[in-house]
Amino acid sequence: MLSPTEQVRRQVTLAYASRVVAARATLMMVAAVLPLGILPAQEGEPEDNGASAEVSKGVPSGEKETPVSDQEFWQTKVKPFLATYCSDCHSGDEAEAGIDFDRVQSDEELTQQRPRWNQVRGMIEIGAMPPVDYDPLPSIEEREAIAAWIDRRANYVDCNQAPGPGRVTVRRLNNSEYDYTLRDLLGIDFSVSDIAGFPSDGVGNGFDNQGDVLTLSPLQLEKYLQAARLVTNAIIVQDVEELREQKQDMPDLYPGDSSTVTFDLAAGKYELSARLEFEEDKEKQTVPVALHVDGEERARWQVGHRRKTFDIDIELEAGSHDVSLVFVEDPHADEKQYRRRVEVNYVGAFD
Repeated sequence: MLSPTEQVRRQVTLAYASRVVAARATLMMVAAVLPLGILPAQEGEPEDNGASAEVSKGVPSGEKETPVSDQEFWQTKVKPFLATYCSDCHSGDEAEAGIDFDRVQSDEELTQQRPRWNQVRGMIEIGAMPPVDYDPLPSIEEREAIAAWIDRRANYVDCNQAPGPGRVTVRRLNNSEYDYTLRDLLGIDFSVSDIAGFPSDGVGNGFDNQGDVLTLSPLQLEKYLQAARLVTNAIIVQDVEELREQKQDMPDLYPGDSSTVTFDLAAGKYELSARLEFEEDKEKQTVPVALHVDGEERARWQVGHRRKTFDIDIELEAGSHDVSLVFVEDPHADEKQYRRRVEVNYVGAFD
């Protein structure tokens, strides 16, 4: 037969078992600093490198045409187009705008002079060249086909020519980032890296957050595991008696505001108290502030300008309990000013 004290300890231990597991899992995950993965292309998904070695642009919808290579399209379509509609003005030593199409021997030259060929494409596409008074004029379909091909060929980049673009450096958190992450996740208010004795972060180009210098040594990994144990012991209460007296901060309240804190308590009778003050220069004015426990109103106090501790006695079961303060209303709303707020010094649960 367990004693009353042992029964309470067992009840609290069971209540927090799931929390212990979750907290330790979170800490271990942070400590391990799992690298970010780059997802491969899905199976069956075609890869698109931005261009094709064959051409089928400019083909009217509904019609099928056997794709031709860039070189063949250049010889059979583009060069005849330029010779027919452009060479009268753009050839020889006196070529207009310095553009001599007769000097272009291969379609590969388009990628070497992208700005020039993008300009040519634009003039053909908008119908500015050849000019409207030139005879003969190409059809709209011819313009579209040639412009589309020049656009694709001139701006084509062969990604296969750069098989080694570099590597992506897997970066761990530096010591400061690690401390801030644990603070945000678990609410701890101390530097884990300092207490656990983390090695100093490397520095590259004046910065301590570059992946190339943030190595993960065996010593660093050992310190991460040590930090996990340190933080786990700090946030998970093992002694039931430590649950019997707690105090938490709470922000100030304005009319209509409410604020909630959570207490993890052992079973027993408690005095819930709040130290409050209505910040108002007029001494006789008070405002109603309600105390809620687990969503149920348990008390309502009239808070004045003198700081005072309000409290109630209540029997609570072991586990988590939400304690809320609600600034119910301001009876003097017509005199409302910025300072008309309830200042909350603390909210506490005492055995």
